[in-house]
Amino acid sequence: MELSKYVPKTEFNLSLQERNCLKNLKHDENIIIHKADKNNVTVIQNLSDYLEEGEKQLNDNIHYEQIQDINLKNTQKKVYEIIYKMKEENCIDEISFKYIKNEQNYIKTPFAYFLPKIHKLDREVLQNIENENNQIKTINVPGRPIISQCNGPLERLGRYLDYFLLPLVKTQKTYISDTGDLIRNIENCTFDNNVLLVTYDITSLYTNLRFEEIKKHSNRQLLADMTQI
Repeated sequence: MELSKYVPKTEFNLSLQERNCLKNLKHDENIIIHKADKNNVTVIQNLSDYLEEGEKQLNDNIHYEQIQDINLKNTQKKVYEIIYKMKEENCIDEISFKYIKNEQNYIKTPFAYFLPKIHKLDREVLQNIENENNQIKTINVPGRPIISQCNGPLERLGRYLDYFLLPLVKTQKTYISDTGDLIRNIENCTFDNNVLLVTYDITSLYTNLRFEEIKKHSNRQLLADMTQI
């Protein structure tokens, strides 16, 4: 036997039935497959339910406004005007100016997508689903809105702001990065027997943040940091 004609045996970690199931799901146009908002879980959802949740959020007439005429070139032009003015007033250096400007020929419209918040479902509801599979059709799963700015006219500007704002957030005494960070902090604390730990579930936290308040508190913290220096 010649080595050049040797074909290694392929070993699958899934059964034939499981592989066929995944293949059918991949080509099913009535569902959508994506990650959950938390817990690193994959979710298979009816496309109609996903679209209904998205339209409900985008049509709330509070946080989103429908734009009849999307003019990306005009938006990009306005961004250029702002950063040119910042450069002239020495608010940003040459490197930052070139980074934000990013004269790319291809720009696209930012889009919204939604991560299902399956962790918000009541335990009793989940138990009923396990007992009676037909109940799954009656459940409306809320979604966390994500606005993707990839290759959009504001992408570089957003990354530039994030470079300064993220370290600012981490300096706050109330900052907790994730559940693991919370547990580590609690382990280092001593509590009396009568202490109660209280949590708050805030609906649409980031959506309801007011820009003017964010700007005011960010400026105040930046000034405080400069004073310490």
